Amino acid sequence: MLRPDVPADTRFIETVKGDPLGSDMVAPLMARGKVIGTLNVGCRAVNALGDTDLEKLVNCANIASGAIEHAILLEEAKDLGRALSHPAAQRQRHHHADRSQQRAAWSK
Repeated sequence: MLRPDVPADTRFIETVKGDPLGSDMVAPLMARGKVIGTLNVGCRAVNALGDTDLEKLVNCANIASGAIEHAILLEEAKDLGRALSHPAAQRQRHHHADRSQQRAAWSK
């Protein structure tokens, strides 16, 4: 979203203290098809940001979203690895392997 003239935009109430924004833009940060945050850029000057700036911001947000998604997947993989290395999980895997070997022996 691009707002080249923030003071003229009556859709939003500004909560920035001090120097007011003249223009700003926002791009979503996505993970797993959901918005998990935003990447925001603001400028004190009115009409300082344009469509080319917005395209660059969206590209940056897409790159950041990819990195966030990767970090989430990596953390899940680590969690799964820890869960599978837990003694109870090892016993269960060993039990399933034994049963698979028994079935294979019976089918011969």
